[in-house]
Amino acid sequence: MLRRLLTENIGLKLLALFLAIGLVYVRAREKITTQEFSNVLIELMNIPSNMVLAYPDRSYSTTIVLKGPVSVLKFLTPKELRFTLNLAGKKELEQNKNLLLVLNQESLMAKVKEQEAKQLSLGEDDIHPSKVQVTVHIRDVSQKNPPPIYASEALPEDTIEIPLYQLVKHIPVYVPTVGQPPEGYEVTSIHTNPATITITGPEAALSRISEVSTTRIYLSNHTQSTFTRDVSLSSLGSADLPVSATATRVDVDLKISRTKGGG
Repeated sequence: MLRRLLTENIGLKLLALFLAIGLVYVRAREKITTQEFSNVLIELMNIPSNMVLAYPDRSYSTTIVLKGPVSVLKFLTPKELRFTLNLAGKKELEQNKNLLLVLNQESLMAKVKEQEAKQLSLGEDDIHPSKVQVTVHIRDVSQKNPPPIYASEALPEDTIEIPLYQLVKHIPVYVPTVGQPPEGYEVTSIHTNPATITITGPEAALSRISEVSTTRIYLSNHTQSTFTRDVSLSSLGSADLPVSATATRVDVDLKISRTKGGG
């Protein structure tokens, strides 16, 4: 049985074997060359939900020199090439308001077959500009026009800047009260410190929020003229539209005085 499998159509099997060996030989002797590609796009992935591109209609690009087989490079165009920079987990971006990223072969995506992609190589000195400075600028969504952005003066050499807006909103703090002071007393003023807080998150979430409330203050047992309490703020946003605030607790100053005619 085994002998029959080996000898049946022996001519075709030998031909296929020689063709495969020939193909490997040709590929091994294929000429390796270099080719320059201009206007290779640079894209940011996983931008934090509370940030957006400052100029979404603007494209950012670089020039590279790829090394690889002629048969692969000759069919490539800049449209099949792009750098993708992943911002997921980059906490320093929000903390420092800037992040320097280096372009390299790992971040280069080529629309070719996997085997062909493995034959391409890109050196650090073959990318210009080779670095991307992501900068963060504050934008109050309550304002109609976003603030202008000026190019960074201290931009490192061979670096392109991609600015982002961090979306924020300033909202007042509301103190809900329950009940009334004892007879003969009235609330004359309620103030919070701070009076407003800054929140940040997706624009869709910020547009729904006009104020933030503290935990409730019960008035029935208060007769002192002034008291201050440290209270927590209610949660904001949701799992799919997260919102964070500059403060999670505020001081509440509440003044109570005797009513006219009170004892």
